[in-house]
Amino acid sequence: MPEITSGVVISLLTLTLGTLLGWHIYLLTHNMTTIEYYAGTRAVWLAKKSGQIYRHPYDVDVYRNLTMILGPHMLKWLWPSASSHVKEGTSFPTVRDSL
Repeated sequence: MPEITSGVVISLLTLTLGTLLGWHIYLLTHNMTTIEYYAGTRAVWLAKKSGQIYRHPYDVDVYRNLTMILGPHMLKWLWPSASSHVKEGTSFPTVRDSL
């Protein structure tokens, strides 16, 4: 009986943490915070309502998003230890800079 209880608890915990991991990977690849995501859903709705298309201004592309957040060295992504890649934090590349 304890094995069944443990299995159920582990399954529910895995499902919950897996969902949270997937959500944060989505946010990382789109260069957003949770607040920016929810503000963006309103912006998408307003853009659709007026016949326009909305795109998050700081979502440049997946690779650049990841390197801005995790650093340029892919091997260090799993064990981040330095923030030397982080600039002053007052300006960020936008979609318009990429064009």
